[in-house]
This record gives sequence, structure tokens and C-alpha cells, in this order.
Amino acid sequence: MQTPTRPPDFHFLYLAPTLSSMWLFGAARLYWTQFRPTVVVEADFISLVPIESVVAVSILSRRDTVRDLINSVIRAFPTAYLDLLTYETVEEARTALDGRARVNQPLGYSFEATPVTPTRQALQPTPGAVIAVTPLNPQPGFITPTPTPAQVPLSPTPGAIQGGG
Repeated sequence: MQTPTRPPDFHFLYLAPTLSSMWLFGAARLYWTQFRPTVVVEADFISLVPIESVVAVSILSRRDTVRDLINSVIRAFPTAYLDLLTYETVEEARTALDGRARVNQPLGYSFEATPVTPTRQALQPTPGAVIAVTPLNPQPGFITPTPTPAQVPLSPTPGAIQGGG
């Protein structure tokens, strides 16, 4: 298995569907709090990520189900980096994941320092207005004044206001 040389664009924690919630809330609590991976129980969600992205999937499972989960991740996102977290008990998983959180290594190793070079130049906005705008009404403000009681409507409403007749 290859390892990414930079932090992934997307990091998923794929929790085996056969595991209880204790594996997430008990064993992976500190790990999730520190790294905030997206928790999934189906690999189909991973296939929604843009294919040009760097994706890492940490699979938390028991040893008897890990092969099926690896195959489902490969079908969903063939270029994903896999991080296998296979343990038989919640306590084993908690010890390993808490250790990763303490040393700040979400995938179990540190990333190489890779300089990032910008691929595009920053956008330079045009100073000032692009076109001159002349206001239609030169009066200050945009709210029309309330008519005074001395003003009469241009044309009175025909007929009765109430009653419809």
C-alpha cells in the first residue's frame, strides 16, 4: 500500500457495519475529536468525492471483516490510500487510536514536508467602478417620503371601499 506524502484532501473513518457504536464513541473518541474524519459505514459515500482529490480511508474493523471492507473502498474510490485499523477489542483500538492522537498522526505516520507552489496567480480586482453609473433620481436616499394629509390622490378609487358593490 502506498502512503500519501501530504495530508489528504478528504479523510474518512470507515467503521465496519458489524461493530457497535462503542467502537466509535469509546475507542475512537479522542481520535475523532483531534482529526475530525468523516465517519461512514458504507463505501458508497466515498465515491462522491472528486476523483482528482487525495483521499485516505481509515478502516476500523475486526480482522475477519477487513478484506470485504477493503474491496468495497477500492470499488468506490480506486486511488484511495488505505489505513487499516484492525483490532479485536475496543480497548486495543482505543490504545492505538489515542496514541495516534497524542503524536498527531492521523494515518499512523508523519507527512513529508512538501513545498506548495501556487498553480495560479492571485486575482487582482479592478480598482474603482468598471462603468460610471448616473443615478436616475438625484434626491438623497432611496425611500420616498410619506404623503402629507393635504395631498390628494391623482385619481380616487371608484366605488365603495367595503361591501364590494
